[in-house]
Amino acid sequence: MKKHLIVVCLLGMYCYAFAQQKAKVDSLKRVLITKLPHKQRVDTYNQLARHLQKSDTTQAALYYTKAVRLATQHTYAKGLANAHYLRGWAHLVKQRYTQAEVLMNKALQVARKAQNKASEMKAYQGLAAVYFYKESPKEAEAYCQQVIALAQELKKPQVILSTRFNMALLYDQLKIYDKALSYYTQCLKLSQQLKDTQTTMEVYACLAEMYQTKSDYDKALKSYQKALAIQQKSRDSMGVANTYNNVGMVYSSKGNYKQAFTMYFKALAIQEKLKPTRDNKERLANTINNIGVLYYEQKDYPKAKEYYERNLKISLDTKNEESIATAYNNLALIFEHTHQHSQAEAYYKKCIQLGKKIDYQQILGWAYNGMAIIRQKAGQYTKAEKWVNQAIDIRKKLGMSEDLTQSYNTLGKNYLLQKQYNEAMTYYQKAADIGKKTGNLLNYKDALKGLSICLEAVGKPTKALTNYKLYHQISDSLINTENIRKMAYLAATIDFKKEKTALTLAQQKERAAFAKDTRQRKYTQRVTYMGLGVALMLVVVLWLFYFSKQKSNRALTLLNEQISDANERIVQETNARRDTEKEKLQSEVKLKNQQLASQTLHMLQKNQILNDLKTLVGEVRKQKDLNDAKAKFSRLANLIDHGINLDKDWEGFQRIFEQLHPEFYANLKNSYPVLTSNDLHLCALLKLNLSSREISDLLGIAQESLKVKRYRLRQKMGLDSDKNLNEFILTFDAV
Repeated sequence: MKKHLIVVCLLGMYCYAFAQQKAKVDSLKRVLITKLPHKQRVDTYNQLARHLQKSDTTQAALYYTKAVRLATQHTYAKGLANAHYLRGWAHLVKQRYTQAEVLMNKALQVARKAQNKASEMKAYQGLAAVYFYKESPKEAEAYCQQVIALAQELKKPQVILSTRFNMALLYDQLKIYDKALSYYTQCLKLSQQLKDTQTTMEVYACLAEMYQTKSDYDKALKSYQKALAIQQKSRDSMGVANTYNNVGMVYSSKGNYKQAFTMYFKALAIQEKLKPTRDNKERLANTINNIGVLYYEQKDYPKAKEYYERNLKISLDTKNEESIATAYNNLALIFEHTHQHSQAEAYYKKCIQLGKKIDYQQILGWAYNGMAIIRQKAGQYTKAEKWVNQAIDIRKKLGMSEDLTQSYNTLGKNYLLQKQYNEAMTYYQKAADIGKKTGNLLNYKDALKGLSICLEAVGKPTKALTNYKLYHQISDSLINTENIRKMAYLAATIDFKKEKTALTLAQQKERAAFAKDTRQRKYTQRVTYMGLGVALMLVVVLWLFYFSKQKSNRALTLLNEQISDANERIVQETNARRDTEKEKLQSEVKLKNQQLASQTLHMLQKNQILNDLKTLVGEVRKQKDLNDAKAKFSRLANLIDHGINLDKDWEGFQRIFEQLHPEFYANLKNSYPVLTSNDLHLCALLKLNLSSREISDLLGIAQESLKVKRYRLRQKMGLDSDKNLNEFILTFDAV
């Protein structure tokens, strides 16, 4: 129980919220869609990761990563520390202690750097939890002291209380009882100051269990009684039943079967009324098993078997493997004592198989001891010794004094049956010493009986008689007809009370049903009259509503028609305006194309003039007559004037071209910075898809020279030989 309580307390640090988890996750995801401040987004990522950790670890890891990245980017120390802390817990619960410790240390570094005391305290809690899980008390205590110091500074007494309680539980689990007691005492003082009755009750319960483990039964009973008083005051039915069951176990260990029987049946009466949840069923099965043990120790094997079988049935229903293994062992004991050894061995084997599967060491110790007894009865003493030694090894390791006493008795009997009296006496004496010290009378009497037989066999009749008398004295106090009669009377009384209570309840139910029926008839009459009145009013309201609705529908129809007409006019006007703008744009494009064509034609004319000029110059050179030459010169001057007027044609061409292709020049220059203005002119002419002859005329060069210019342009653009230059330029804007 204490191990489970440690885990619960530590998980309290983590604060996982699994209630309505899917709805919470969906809600947080919807929050992420909205526009959030950076800090709130980091906190939302952390919450999502925390809720998804159990159901979808991949998604959880993704949200942790997002939280870390965003918190780091915006220097949000609290969010970053929290992300590392939560991720560390995710590793911790999967027992990946190294990764958990690394992340908790990261959280601590971030919190320290930001001087955030609250985040620093959480990081220390996480580091303490790592060493709680590793059962390393020294390191855990060091970190807990850091938590307590910060909690005192931040005035968080509840954190101090839970931290000390965790340390008490850890030391208790490790059987370092003086340390555990010191922390439990501190917890009691602080919980009473804080008026935290729940924690006070839990501390008393844990103290009682610790004393019970140490076989200090009187102190255990006192602590249980204090816990019980708090539970009864707070009307904690389940807690009261659990404490009754534990008190019954203490009385059973003391040999006070009457009180044990009373406590068990008090627990059973409460548990049978509780809601049949899994937890309540498991507690009920435990109480039923303990009652079976009580009947077994009184040698009432049929009754014990009845309760053990009830325990097995409930345990199979709840799939509680520890309880199932216990039921197998206890049924094996019944078969062993009723001399049905093959059935006993079959149940022991079932118990061992399941015990190994779930690593339930305590039950393995019982089953091994039982197998040893079966082998003893079959005369297989060597095999019996092997089985009982396995039981002793487990019980020594677990520090289970009472169970160890049983195994020493079994081993002593094994030597006694072989007439090895000295060896038998050694183990019987060990059993007697532990039984006397712990007050476990059942095992103590068995040890005394074995000692008396061995002492008589080795010639010490006086000591043998002393032990035998003590054996009978204890045996009579434990098992006698009076005890059995009292237990039977108690059982009958409890059954009678149950029947009486059931009868009273049945009568009360009948009276309540009659009264309810009378009230129901009156209520039905009132409801009928009210219903008729409401129906009449409803008819009137519906009639008024119908006419009002008709009037509203007519008004709405008229309004819809007006809206429809208005929409139609708007659509027509919009289409007309769009058509006008489209025609205007088409006209502008057509005009630009005409201007560009005209400009190109002018350039062609200019180049034609220049060619004519060149031809005329050649003719002048050939003239020998001065008058003829003068005529030629006059014509030459006219051609030059005409060419001057066309000098501005290229600039006009370029201006119009850029209007039609506004990005062409800019894109070329960005892509190929090495291009010259002449290269750009050539690209523009290629863009117009002119022939080589037309381009050579416009540029005033021979076609061979044009080929050279085209080749150089390809090199500057880095075009492959198989790629067409004209196609590349034509599609350049699209690219």
